[in-house]
Amino acid sequence: MGMDSFFATPTVGSRGPTHLRLTRVDAVESAVSYYRIADVLKKVSDDATFDMRELYKRMAFNVLIGNSDDHLKQTGLLLTSASGYSLAPVFDVLPHPTQLGLQALIIGNEGRVSSVSNLLSTPERFGLAADEARSIVTDMYAVVREASGFFEAAGCSGAEVRMLSNVCTRFAADLV
Repeated sequence: MGMDSFFATPTVGSRGPTHLRLTRVDAVESAVSYYRIADVLKKVSDDATFDMRELYKRMAFNVLIGNSDDHLKQTGLLLTSASGYSLAPVFDVLPHPTQLGLQALIIGNEGRVSSVSNLLSTPERFGLAADEARSIVTDMYAVVREASGFFEAAGCSGAEVRMLSNVCTRFAADLV
């Protein structure tokens, strides 16, 4: 799949286009990957190195918390200069405890499989060395494993906190 498989839909504000939404021309999202989004960032981002690293962090976070609803429409770009873009802020990110195992987008050599080994399989596609990718995933997990406090603060019941926390800590053996 080439770069031309994506098109950008501009949103026009009072000062012209303000952000882009990446969309597949043929609408077959199951063939879309995070690293193809990274390829787009290389071409249009004002700071591709930063944005590709940020995209990798988002991918890791989605896998670690069990957010399998990480489809292409949840990745947007904001106009940051006359000719360049940056990743839009992340949104609509939450665990999906009944939909674990596969991400909406391809994350690595194992396709859409939600696993640490798959997260770590293609860091070079994001401009990262293997040790940098491992560090990002490990650092992200250090935050995610404390998720119970976030769920409690959000008013979740005890049963919900346990269920959601179990989702967020299911990769403990892979990351300790």
